[in-house]
Amino acid sequence: MAMKREFGGLGIPNPRDLNVTLLASWIHRCSTFWKGVMWARRATKLGYQWLIGDGRSIHFWEDQWFGGSSLAIQFLDLCTICNEQLATLHDVWDGKEIRLIFRRAFGPRLMEQWEDLSHILDSIELSNEKDQMMWKLHKSGIYTSQSLYALVNFR
Repeated sequence: MAMKREFGGLGIPNPRDLNVTLLASWIHRCSTFWKGVMWARRATKLGYQWLIGDGRSIHFWEDQWFGGSSLAIQFLDLCTICNEQLATLHDVWDGKEIRLIFRRAFGPRLMEQWEDLSHILDSIELSNEKDQMMWKLHKSGIYTSQSLYALVNFR
């Protein structure tokens, strides 16, 4: 019954499939509230820095754990062609070998970025302790709404 007419059905839509498509349409028309929540989430992410332990909680490309920004920003070209977009630091680096697969061979510019990334990883030592998040915008290392306000209201 819930099949299209051209496939022998009555043309009555399947309620579950219809509900999924309607819910998906909300993604494109988010409420102002949810847009604000997502904006605040991105802004808050700017204030955190990971302290490396075992590397199991740190997203290799997206989290800020080395330098002033994520590796996805520092090495955009490498990140774009990497197959392991959601890998953790622990997945990628074991202290000896880098475990990343790329979609294509490197040219001179990518090879230079690869060497820079290799030097960074050579300086990283993983431990048995858990990774820790530190709020870098306050001297205590703990999040305060006042410090986030200072970040987003920098006028």
